[in-house]
Amino acid sequence: MLQWRIIDKRIYWLLLANLILGLPGLWVPYYNIDEITNALYAKFILAGDLSLSDFVGNTYFLTHYLYVWLGQLFGFSSLIPIHVFHVFWKCGTLLALNWAGTEMAGRKAGFWAALFYTVGSLCYMSKDFHTPIAESFSLLPAALAAAFLFRGLNQKHWVFYFWCGVFTALATLFKTPMGVLILAIYAVVLLRKQGFLLHGLVVSSGFFGVFLIP
Repeated sequence: MLQWRIIDKRIYWLLLANLILGLPGLWVPYYNIDEITNALYAKFILAGDLSLSDFVGNTYFLTHYLYVWLGQLFGFSSLIPIHVFHVFWKCGTLLALNWAGTEMAGRKAGFWAALFYTVGSLCYMSKDFHTPIAESFSLLPAALAAAFLFRGLNQKHWVFYFWCGVFTALATLFKTPMGVLILAIYAVVLLRKQGFLLHGLVVSSGFFGVFLIP
């Protein structure tokens, strides 16, 4: 039976810090012009002026449809609901990075990964990572892909490689350049040598399987 590591208690303080640091942004109309663009696309989709087929191959496919879902729930009179949602999305990213770091090199690495994200997403390139756009949304599935990869390397179980591929594909659908992650994952699996063919195929099945979903 697999034993999952218990979360570092310090992470709860980082989650609280992330929530507090996100509060001032709720009074900012928008940080990045991409927020306005995403909201406009979502309004066009909901109005029937654009359809799913119009976004096949689009760089920010899932980002647009996340805005559609939020627009259905809260409307577009204000971007505040999207900013609130994004604060909690960042909490998920923080936890995913903590897990990835812990799987890679222990609890200390997990804590520092989460800490750097908490501070860095606000202080470094905040217009990209402190705002609800593709750059930030794609980080959560990318971090989960890394966590499942390291978990698979530690436990040597194929199911973790499958989910690694799935979350890499989801990151790619939020922001297409994230697709380069699959090359890094193949490289890591190849360097491990033992079972690289099986694990590479499992990662590929998860990755390409997502794109087959209509």
